[in-house]
Amino acid sequence: MPTEKFANNSQGTISVAMDAIVSSCTVTPSSAFPFQPQFRILIDNEIMLVNGVAGSIFSVQRGAEGTIPAPHQSGAACFHILTAGAIEKLTQDFAGPTGSPGPVGPPGPTGSVGPLGPTGPGGPTLIPVPIEIPIVIGSFEVKSTSYTRIGGRKINILPYPNTIGALTRNVVFVADLDSAGGALSSEVKLSNITDSEDVTGANLLSTSTTNDEQVSVSLTIGSAAGNIRNDHDAQYEVYLRMNGGVPAVDPAYCTNARIVITYL
Repeated sequence: MPTEKFANNSQGTISVAMDAIVSSCTVTPSSAFPFQPQFRILIDNEIMLVNGVAGSIFSVQRGAEGTIPAPHQSGAACFHILTAGAIEKLTQDFAGPTGSPGPVGPPGPTGSVGPLGPTGPGGPTLIPVPIEIPIVIGSFEVKSTSYTRIGGRKINILPYPNTIGALTRNVVFVADLDSAGGALSSEVKLSNITDSEDVTGANLLSTSTTNDEQVSVSLTIGSAAGNIRNDHDAQYEVYLRMNGGVPAVDPAYCTNARIVITYL
């Protein structure tokens, strides 16, 4: 049985359109992805299990972990992700050995069985690596007198369980901000477009003169207004402005944005 493989910052696009049946995809660039199976990728909202790699062509099992096989256009983004299924596979790979059985006790006067032997040691504690859900930055559209839309994507929190063993899920919004050489402060916010509401606690501000990573407080997961929704997937968008409510004139003030899930 293959061992789950991982690589950092692996993303690309598919160069050939896919229908809902085909069992391979062509990813460009493919060099940042693992060179051997198995690993998992996300194209649009479909999770696929990669079970073969031949250069930029990945052999895939479609509709992994309960997702639905669907057509995908050429140029669709492809991300290497850590999923609940991958975590379960890792847990199986790193399970500790079963202890050896204890000696059989000598027969007693009434033929009773001897005591059981001690239980063998358990396997090591598995701490999942942080899970990053990138938000595609690149579009540039002034949405109001104070904010400019610079990117977005659909996010579904359901594949990531609330707890893994004794560890609890923690979700934050992270963005790399630049304040235009100190002349202006830059600010981003995360909005749930599906439900027409801003995410509470996801406003980030930077006055740094260099590209500066900003991290939000822990976000609430739930079905109430202002939460990262856990009752359905939703379209989230990133909005950027400068200090005093001035719309951003250059999306380079925010070069990267993502949802990060850790287990603590």
